[in-house]
Amino acid sequence: MRKALQTVSWISLAAVLLPSVLFMSGSMTLDKVKLVMMLATIAWFIVTPLWMERKG
Repeated sequence: MRKALQTVSWISLAAVLLPSVLFMSGSMTLDKVKLVMMLATIAWFIVTPLWMERKG
């Protein structure tokens, strides 16, 4: 389960970064970039705390 959550977390992080590059290259519209980045950010904030452990 932890590996699956980590994978989703990394994919979400990539989905936050990649749209800006695609926008600069002219492959995506600004509205699409905003939507993808917002959904990826929400996914990252939901998934990441589930697999991270707090020690101490």
